[in-house]
Amino acid sequence: MTTIIVRYKTSDFLRLALHTAPRSAALKWAMLGAAAVVFATNCHQSKAPWEPATLISNLITTALFSIVYLPIMAGLAVLIGALRNRRSAFGTESQSYSITDGGLTRQSPSSETLIKWSAMRSLRKSRKSIYVETYPLCYVVLPRRSFASAEEYESAWNSLQEHVLSSRSLSGQERS
Repeated sequence: MTTIIVRYKTSDFLRLALHTAPRSAALKWAMLGAAAVVFATNCHQSKAPWEPATLISNLITTALFSIVYLPIMAGLAVLIGALRNRRSAFGTESQSYSITDGGLTRQSPSSETLIKWSAMRSLRKSRKSIYVETYPLCYVVLPRRSFASAEEYESAWNSLQEHVLSSRSLSGQERS
């Protein structure tokens, strides 16, 4: 059993928000909606919106707006995500995670949770953290600094992968 003690910092929440913002369906739909509104407005204001030159200029204007709009919205999503998570009990308490045969156990002064291996949707590893997705855009973050060494970080990553893959193969056998 591997145990990791995590005391989250603001930078962890910022990295989490940077990790989740590009994966957000809401951000993608907002981007598409804004582009449609800009295109429709440009077409409405044009005298001949379907002439090739006007249509091309409307498309270029929409593309330029989208290029500027995306970083602004992604930046706001990152900022809001970091601020929201920073003030929660999850962000202020020390968390203890244990990798067991049953799943990933989280303990803190206010709660205890078991996340079963079969409930984990995906695993991602970066240079600074391991991200365990438990629900769309809901992650457990295990910062690298919480591990005693680089070897322990790699060992935990390998153990997580092994358990998740094992649970997926078992659930596939149960369905057969």
